[in-house]
Amino acid sequence: MMSINLYNDIMKTIRAQPKLRECQTALEDKYPTVSTFTLGSIFNSYVQRKMKLNHSRHNTPDKIKYYYEKYLKAVESKEVPGIILRMADEIEICPVLVARFILEAYLKDHQESVIQKFENDKNKEPGKMVENMESTTEGQSQALASSQPVSQAVIRSEINRLLRDTTQIDDRDLAYEVYLCTIHDDHYGPMPDTIKQSIGQEYELILKDKLDELGVTYVPENDLRQHGFDKTPDFKLETPIAIEGRVVNWIESKALFGDEETHQTYLKEQLMSYMNRFGPGLVLYFLGFVDTLEANTVPGIFIRDHFPNSVVFLNPKDVDTDLSSRMKQLDMKVVSRSIPVSNLRLNPDDDI
Repeated sequence: MMSINLYNDIMKTIRAQPKLRECQTALEDKYPTVSTFTLGSIFNSYVQRKMKLNHSRHNTPDKIKYYYEKYLKAVESKEVPGIILRMADEIEICPVLVARFILEAYLKDHQESVIQKFENDKNKEPGKMVENMESTTEGQSQALASSQPVSQAVIRSEINRLLRDTTQIDDRDLAYEVYLCTIHDDHYGPMPDTIKQSIGQEYELILKDKLDELGVTYVPENDLRQHGFDKTPDFKLETPIAIEGRVVNWIESKALFGDEETHQTYLKEQLMSYMNRFGPGLVLYFLGFVDTLEANTVPGIFIRDHFPNSVVFLNPKDVDTDLSSRMKQLDMKVVSRSIPVSNLRLNPDDDI
């Protein structure tokens, strides 16, 4: 758990950095006692929010055309490699996002090659779409075949393919520039996505091993989805357990740092659905969380940064004993409240 004062100081340091790509190093130097992964998670959340606010201002036809022309002039002037990286620093946008702008303009400028690529792949795999072009409709395929402007869906699919393998970009200079963006961007692109997914799976495996070690039985997320549940926690417990005096029916693993905004988003999009369907549960922010979260979360959902070593299991024998005791008490109350027959007044018209 991190104090709100330390968290606010970290955020202040992040906002003061002139270049996003240099911020992680500055954080590690200033806060040596804070985990590198925790600092990276806090920084990543900040970048994601900033990109959501700024990206739309740059993602317009006029701006994209301007950036592409600026890139072409820099190449023509034989500027040193790293042109797109420097553009990204200048406009405070992550390198891979700027690379997407340049690739989009490049593909539209060379749409004949995109059409040819589409046709070649379609001929190689009859009846199938190009890899990662599943969203392309039959109408879009006909548009390609007739050399009409390539649809935005096809452009996006082609950009994703080229980001995964920059050697497929025909233009040598652009291929290297995009490659530099993919290895210098810690937040967007194929490599960061793969790393985040791997870390998430690793922490889920750590939690799974801990539950197995303690003998906690559960239904994993994939099994729940196979039974038709649309929103599912990572682990739905088959039998509730108690942790620190609180009942837990499900556990959600988050391989990131939990701040106020992040937690409120998860409450709205995931956690409230889990609680309404399965009852109270536990959220694990493995990279820590700000200390104000505990007071601002909803009843029935509590937060920790690790799974406790001590849990209380439901004992069926205790339940049976408790139930029998309650039934006996209920019988006694019924008997004590019974009315003697002599006190009953019969209606003369009633048959005896």
